[in-house]
Amino acid sequence: METEDVAFFNLQQIEDLRLSNRRNTLEQIKLMFEYGFNPHKEVYFD
Repeated sequence: METEDVAFFNLQQIEDLRLSNRRNTLEQIKLMFEYGFNPHKEVYFD
C-alpha cells in the first residue's frame, strides 16, 4: 500500500516538473519572439 503511494507521489512530482518545464519553454519562446532570436543562446524544445 505504502509503496504504491510513494510510486504515485513520484509520478506526480515528475508530472509537475514536466508541466513546469513546458511553461518555462513557452516563456522562453515568448521572450525569443519579443527580443529577437539569438542563435548563440540555447533554447530547448520538447
